[in-house]
Formats: sequence, C-alpha cells, structure tokens
Amino acid sequence: MTRQGWLWLALGGAALAWALSNTDTVGTAAQDVGDTLQTGAEDVTAAIAGWKAVNQGPAWVPVLNGAESQFGIPPDLLARIAYQESHFRDDIISGAKVSSAGALGLMQLEPQYFSTVRVVRPFSASDTAAQIQQAAQELQRLNGVYNDWGLAVAAYNDGEGNVDKYLAGTHPLPAETIDYVSEILADVPLNGATVPA
Repeated sequence: MTRQGWLWLALGGAALAWALSNTDTVGTAAQDVGDTLQTGAEDVTAAIAGWKAVNQGPAWVPVLNGAESQFGIPPDLLARIAYQESHFRDDIISGAKVSSAGALGLMQLEPQYFSTVRVVRPFSASDTAAQIQQAAQELQRLNGVYNDWGLAVAAYNDGEGNVDKYLAGTHPLPAETIDYVSEILADVPLNGATVPA
C-alpha cells in the first residue's frame, strides 16, 4: 500500500473511532463518519492544491472574485469566507445541508436576514450567484460600519451587535469567531485588518 493509502486508512479509522465514541446512535455515527471523512479529504486537498481547489471551488471562485471586484472587496476575501462557510461542498451549496443556526447555501446566509435563501431548494446556480451578490453587499456594508476588513469578517460570522459589544469591552467574541477571522486572514492577509483576540 502506498503512503497516501496508509494515510487515508489511518484517517478513516480515526474518524470512525471518534464518531462511534461521540454519538448515541448508529445513524448519527454514520453521518458523523461521513462528515469527518469529507472534512479530512477537503483538508488534504486544501493542503496539496490550495483552498480554491476544494470541491466546487474551481466553479465558484471566479464568480466570488467578480463580486469582490464589483463591491470593492479585497481579492479573495469573499471567496475565502465562502470556503470557510461551505468548503465548497455540493450539499451545502444546494441547501440540502442546513447549519445548526439555520444558515443556508455557499455563503451560509440566514433566511430571516437574507432573501436569496428564501427560495425553493435545491438552489440553482443563479440562486447561488444571487446569494454571492447579497453576501458581498453585506460584507461591503460591514466594512463601511467598521472601516476594518477584519472586524467586518468578524461581524459576518458573529453579528454586528456582538462585534459592537466586543469593541465596547462588554462582550468577548467567541473562540469560533476569533479562529474564523484568524484562518481567513492567514490565507488573505490584509494590512491593517484587525484580528480579534
């Protein structure tokens, strides 16, 4: 067996052991194993070929880059957010998989705030393009509020109200949001962008 084959075998065994020890039912375990294996495969692809090459990235990154140009967003910032949100997975892009917060689509937009995800699923390519436009408009708006792309990314993840409380010193940002901003800005470094701590 090749070295890559052994790596996949070890990854699969570790994923299965983790999922079985962290679930109550076989059905949930199977879903967790599938998700863990998919995430592992995505991580390997990202490490070898880059995050833009993962799953449907090659199809959507040019559309995302077009929206960045249209809305004055730094190159690859919106695309990297899309990767962070969906890993360019078909089941997420189509709306078949919904987040625990109810967010949908490539940009993980919440239906109560964004009309482009309040359409019939599965999402079409034109639905996804409309979601990209709405997400780009929102990211541009958030940057206008904070005049800081790092804080705009934090608000995209955790909400404008929570970032306001963070800036006022009355509410720490969750570790998930700090990691979210750190990971995105590690791949798309922007001079002067705040990385919350």
